[in-house]
Amino acid sequence: MLSHPFAHQVIPETPLGPITMVASPLGIQSLHFGILEMPRGTEDATLEPSTNDHLDEAAGFLAVFFQGNSVNIQGLRIDWSRHSAFSRQVLSALCQVPWGKQTTYGALAARVGRPRGARAVGQAVGANPIPVLIPCHRVLPASGHIGGFSGGVDRKRILLALEGWVEREL
Repeated sequence: MLSHPFAHQVIPETPLGPITMVASPLGIQSLHFGILEMPRGTEDATLEPSTNDHLDEAAGFLAVFFQGNSVNIQGLRIDWSRHSAFSRQVLSALCQVPWGKQTTYGALAARVGRPRGARAVGQAVGANPIPVLIPCHRVLPASGHIGGFSGGVDRKRILLALEGWVEREL
């Protein structure tokens, strides 16, 4: 469910197809694959100018990323208001996984101080509302397989390939 007030921006052409981003005055709330239909009357016309600034900044990060370049989203404003403390901790740790590198659910669990919490970490990663910008595509199962992705495995392969990853045959 989207919080009020919010604004959205559609990026019609990316290697993943169209992307819709949603932001509040606090920062980016979500990223959706495809063109998201906004319910009538839900977008607030009295938004702070910073809301559109958040969207423009995120669009800039995506443009750089889709050109195959490393991006550091540390300065990107994210609206964490809908996240539990644990989810925020996991997604923040995920942002520390460097461009072109991958991690596992178990390694990410250890990083957040829950070494036996790979399943809980997997749930937090799977519920990531801002894929690509919060790089959940960099998490692979310990088996070495590509694993799942909220936007589909084909999109995950594209994202990883942009970062130089080569899928190995198992």
